[in-house]
Amino acid sequence: RKYLELNGSVLEVASQTGVHRNTVNYKIKAIREILGREFDDYTKNMLMLAYLIEDMLDIYDLNGGN
Repeated sequence: RKYLELNGSVLEVASQTGVHRNTVNYKIKAIREILGREFDDYTKNMLMLAYLIEDMLDIYDLNGGN
């Protein structure tokens, strides 16, 4: 999520999370392989939409489903 929020900046993700940049690169590569696609604009937008929906569902659950 942080990678998407920071527009794909591995160095910024590493800096803000305290994780080495090689670790960030490794995890991004693993995610690409699992998804079977690159992080083009469409994929980034769909992932951000999925995170937004997840956040909204969490809020919905916290409010007792109302």
